Amino acid sequence: MNKALDEVRAEETRRMKQEGLDPVLRKSRWLLLKRQENLGDEQRFRLRDLLRYNLKTVRAYLLKEAFQQLWDYPSAAWAAAKLGIPRQTLDSKIAALGIDKYRFKT
Repeated sequence: MNKALDEVRAEETRRMKQEGLDPVLRKSRWLLLKRQENLGDEQRFRLRDLLRYNLKTVRAYLLKEAFQQLWDYPSAAWAAAKLGIPRQTLDSKIAALGIDKYRFKT
């Protein structure tokens, strides 16, 4: 997820620069890639301000944070229930993405 978010951020930063727009995403890479609980006070304020913009990068960040919550479920079955899909479907998607299914908390 972080790699995809970073690619979206970099592409959008280039596009905004070419269009002569304000460089609001400048120096925001680690701000967006860090987990919220690891941000300092100043970083939290900057992130809050950044999230007010209607950018692809902001939407990608919000998706990353939403998916991060799936790892907090006690099992893959709970995550599947939250997503509203059968457990077997989740298992096949996890395998297709190459994710370690034992990463879920037990």
